[in-house]
Amino acid sequence: MNLRLTRIFRAMISLVCVLVLVFSSLPVSADNIADVESRTLDLQYQLAGFDQELLALSEEITATETLIEQTNGAIIRSTYALAEAEADRDSQQESMAIRIRFMYEVGNASLLELLFSAESITEFLNKAEFIQSINTHDREMLVQLQDVLDTVTLYQDDLVFQQNALIEIQDDLEAQQVELTALAEETATDLDVFLALLEQLRTEEALLAAAAVAAEPVPPANDTETENNSTPPANDTPPTNNTPPGNTNAGGGGSGGGGGNQPPINASTDELTLFAALLEAEAFQNYDSLLAVATVILNRVADPRFPNSVTAVINQPGQFGPVTNGSLNRILARGPTALSRQVAADALGGARSSALTPAHTFFNHAGASSQPGINIGGNIFWTFWPNW
Repeated sequence: MNLRLTRIFRAMISLVCVLVLVFSSLPVSADNIADVESRTLDLQYQLAGFDQELLALSEEITATETLIEQTNGAIIRSTYALAEAEADRDSQQESMAIRIRFMYEVGNASLLELLFSAESITEFLNKAEFIQSINTHDREMLVQLQDVLDTVTLYQDDLVFQQNALIEIQDDLEAQQVELTALAEETATDLDVFLALLEQLRTEEALLAAAAVAAEPVPPANDTETENNSTPPANDTPPTNNTPPGNTNAGGGGSGGGGGNQPPINASTDELTLFAALLEAEAFQNYDSLLAVATVILNRVADPRFPNSVTAVINQPGQFGPVTNGSLNRILARGPTALSRQVAADALGGARSSALTPAHTFFNHAGASSQPGINIGGNIFWTFWPNW
């Protein structure tokens, strides 16, 4: 990521901090809550983008490391080939030197004796040609061996150059990863501040609403009796519906949860926290978006093609980006929001997104594929894994 983009992101982060201070001093109102929700969504978009870039960088670094290892192996093999070529050249030179010493150190008389011992001109020519062929062969072999040696040396030099270039690329990618991780952590910190502020505003709004209801005057009871009417009212049977007011969804699904249309799933506190953290990492902070992701995860739990527990589905290798890019751990470190926990609990209690069927077991962020699907909160949901 270039320095210009870095400065822009840091300026945005500074602006966010100023906005937090401004919003925290404002009274509770629907407009103020909407503004904070909008800023929260903006930060979540930024953080999701950072997480996608970190995932891509991580994949590039892994691929580069593989290339470096492969190149290093080729360099080792070329080193052995170079040593063998040098040994062959030295052996050929030594053999040629022995023959030269034999032919020339013994003296020209021996060569002449060899030639003139021929009993015919044909034999003489054959012996002369034999001596010449030995010299020619030695020279050709030396040239060939030197060519092999030069070729292996150039190949090794090229491999070393490639390895150095790959190491530079890896260093650059790791530097980008460090910088992007820092930006993601700063954005995550600002997002935590906004999420806390949003919960505070919603809590204060609920308290103000409750206080307003409590302050409403209660109309006085009409205890005027009809003259000479001592008969009690005809219908004095107390109501039989003892269901307390509030959530009447017996399946455990919260409001907007599509109803408790699935059997509840038992989960430990740790598993519920992990579930809520993944929902928060994959979806925006509104009920429907979170529930849609929860529906896919629990659809997988019920599908024999996938693991049969929430934890196993989340940790299945290569399935969820937040597991590998660090965003899930960041959320677990500071704890999921109350809304994320609520949606996780409702989903485990049976709530599902009314827009999705049990066959919807795949999703990705909008724009990841041109394949049409159901768009809920910026995520596209499919019943199959799409072509990219």
